Amino acid sequence: MTSGIITPYSWMLGHGSRLARRGVAIWAALMILWALTSCTAMNNQQLHIRIDNATDTDITAFWLGAGSGAGGPGSRAYGAIDRGQITPYRSLKAQFGSYSNYNFITEEGKRFVGSTVANELIGQVALEPGYYTLVLTIVGDKAMVTIRPEETP
Repeated sequence: MTSGIITPYSWMLGHGSRLARRGVAIWAALMILWALTSCTAMNNQQLHIRIDNATDTDITAFWLGAGSGAGGPGSRAYGAIDRGQITPYRSLKAQFGSYSNYNFITEEGKRFVGSTVANELIGQVALEPGYYTLVLTIVGDKAMVTIRPEETP
């Protein structure tokens, strides 16, 4: 005859590790599901903007958004952009100040500052959450920006 110690939890012996594994698996699955749905909901409410340098010059520094000066509060740095290069998408808040202004410096040291939206259209045009490419060109001494909507990649 064998003797054993009986504890209040002895009924779980043999089943405890299986229950623990099942509980951890369920918890992990719920966390993964939450993370996937959270990211999707967040991305659906944001702008995803990339820059296409269609100029004949390299850009040494580029900023997008409202803010004072290069890299001011509210602006987003895209860094250097070679001629013909398209940057990766950057996620921004879906508000006018996130994309309203641009500021860049060419390899020749020339600075261009302006609005991505024509003055007469400010307040009438707003980008909906989604994907966009800002195409930069320089005509004479003026930078031009064309906003091109894109399909979700």
